[in-house]
Amino acid sequence: MELRHLRYFMALAEELHFGRAARRLNISQPPLSQQIRALEDEISAKLFDRDNRNVSLTQAGRLFRVEVEDILKRVERAKLIAARAQRGEIGEIAVAMFPSALFIAAVAQIISEFRRSRPGVRLIFKEGPPMKALSEIHHGNVDIAFVRYRGKPPLPLGFTAREIIREPLLVCLRKDHPLAKDGSEIDIRQLAHEPIVHFPRHRNALCDQFIALCQDAGFEPRLEQEVTDNSTLLGLVAAGIGIAVLPASQSRLQLPETCVLPLRCSESESIIWCVHPLKPESALVDGLVALIP
Repeated sequence: MELRHLRYFMALAEELHFGRAARRLNISQPPLSQQIRALEDEISAKLFDRDNRNVSLTQAGRLFRVEVEDILKRVERAKLIAARAQRGEIGEIAVAMFPSALFIAAVAQIISEFRRSRPGVRLIFKEGPPMKALSEIHHGNVDIAFVRYRGKPPLPLGFTAREIIREPLLVCLRKDHPLAKDGSEIDIRQLAHEPIVHFPRHRNALCDQFIALCQDAGFEPRLEQEVTDNSTLLGLVAAGIGIAVLPASQSRLQLPETCVLPLRCSESESIIWCVHPLKPESALVDGLVALIP
């Protein structure tokens, strides 16, 4: 049984006249009669009573019509859904990002505009460090990734990276700390003997960048306390446990006891990248990438 058989049946069930049904289907009458008989043979049920003057549905035909109407509606809906998905109007897109990515106005604006323009698309966010995000996109587990990386990230074959924004690095410390007394920028060498509250090494691009900057300045940082979330980091700084170096976007979270000051060093910026396929096969990925300034 093919869809055309069901469409032939519906045309005849609605017209109850072989000639009119054939004209509606743009076929001649004999093929229509043959296809109806073939359908009845296949389902082992008589669907129409017909004589030389009248055509009417049998009891089986009336029940069959209810089911066929539902099937054809579902087929049309399936076609519509597929067409909308092809145009990028519906579906889902998986996005890998680091924990504080949406603190960055440029990233939040891209996501917000994508959501506004494609309300039928489900966004799935997967949080993790840069190398995990790059692995996820390489293995097809996500469609696009936002990563923080000191330079251009190492890319899997077939992918590219577009720079979103460069953020200045800031020093977060208690307001009564000696380095904060005049409110001026802090040279990284002034942090040589300061206890540092930091995110995990080798899993967080910011921590790795800070360590490299300290080494460039001729010293190893005193890594005092490792944390995994912003609130704990800020709490420890507010308690006087240590100092933290953060990108500008994360400095939006502050406690009354803390302040942020500019960091002076050889490379005082953190770069945010968007990693995506060179030739996206999805209209959704195309649509999101198109929103990157």
